[in-house]
Amino acid sequence: MKTDYTTPKTNPSNVGGLVRKFGKVLHFRAEDQKRKSKKNGFDSQPLDDPHIERDSAIDEKESSIAVEKHREAAAMVLLVAKLFASVSAVKAAYAKLQVAQSPYDPETIQSADEAVVSELKNLSELKQSYFKQQLIDDDDNQESLLEAEEREHRCLVKTYEILKSKLELEIAQKDSEAALLRDQLRESEKRVRSIEKRMSGRRPLDDEVVIPHFSALNPCHFLSMVRHTVWSVRSFTQSFVEHMESAGWDLIAVARSIEPCAAGGSNKTRKDWKRHVFESYVFRMMFADFQNRDSSSWDRERFFEEFVAFASPSSDVSRTVKPGSAFGRFCREKYASTMHSKMEIAFFGNLDHRATINSGTGFPGTRFFGVFAEMARRVWALHCLAFAFEPAVKVFQAPRGARFTEVYMESVDNGGGAATVGFTVVPGFVVGKMVIQCKVYLSDLKANGR
Repeated sequence: MKTDYTTPKTNPSNVGGLVRKFGKVLHFRAEDQKRKSKKNGFDSQPLDDPHIERDSAIDEKESSIAVEKHREAAAMVLLVAKLFASVSAVKAAYAKLQVAQSPYDPETIQSADEAVVSELKNLSELKQSYFKQQLIDDDDNQESLLEAEEREHRCLVKTYEILKSKLELEIAQKDSEAALLRDQLRESEKRVRSIEKRMSGRRPLDDEVVIPHFSALNPCHFLSMVRHTVWSVRSFTQSFVEHMESAGWDLIAVARSIEPCAAGGSNKTRKDWKRHVFESYVFRMMFADFQNRDSSSWDRERFFEEFVAFASPSSDVSRTVKPGSAFGRFCREKYASTMHSKMEIAFFGNLDHRATINSGTGFPGTRFFGVFAEMARRVWALHCLAFAFEPAVKVFQAPRGARFTEVYMESVDNGGGAATVGFTVVPGFVVGKMVIQCKVYLSDLKANGR
């Protein structure tokens, strides 16, 4: 027996409403079940709940996006680190290339050029990786970042080392140029001195000392005053030797007692060795304590005024200078140290010169003392001029037995082939950065106990 079942007809407009109602009932049940689970201490949800699946998918997607952003940020940090490292490497290679240009080094230039090309290729690869978004695994990211930073630091250090080498090379070149200029200056000074000797010979200097303005003072003025002072010392030495000869003294014995090294070996055959010994003695006496400030209260301008007062010659220094003045005291002290009482008795038969000077009432009017006073005037003027400079001029002499060097010394003759200083004849001076060479007598013997 066949039974037919017929489906009741349903209004299509009510189907959507029934579905929504059914969905609400399920949702309310799910929420109620969730609240009960939380109330009981655990959270259990039906596995077949579509809302739960959708929330889980959303969470997974958000987590995936966060991970991806983290990877992209880490990759960008690494990319920037590699970029800085490559740029630093290019700078180091370019600095190396520049240094190799002078002096020209083809091997270094080729090596630096290859390094620049290699780093430019590396930069191009970094650019392509950025545009293609080629990310690096997290495991290698941190290690690669440290390697990039280390490479950048190495390249920076290399760049600084190259620049340091370049600067050191430039300093060496400047030193070589300065040494060459010093050699040229010494050659020029030698030629000037040779010309001066040929023109002037043993005659006194005809030109007078140029008196500059205090603000225009320079080492050339001191050099000019030194030359005038040297001539005046030599003039007095000549008079000094003439009086010893008139007194019947043995000049060789006297010279040997002053400088034993000048009269032995091959030195005794050299011309004018006795004159150099006596000049050395007078210079040593007159320039003793040259760097001591006789008037400690004087400033530079006061010393310059004193120089101006005594630089130009007067008619008779011994008559115009007051014995109690600074120059008067200087003149009295230098005469006592240069002229021993035995010398004065031998020269003049009495000690009248010494007595007159020590009395403080005046100076002797003899020709001999006039020559001495003229020499003392020049030395005093030079002394005052030295303290008018800032810093003050320094005087020096070459020690006995020192090796001859043209930087600070000039030989008074050809030296007979010797290269060792026997004694200093004329002291040298340091005026700022300029060196006025001392004049030395070269000897192949050493002084006995001196």
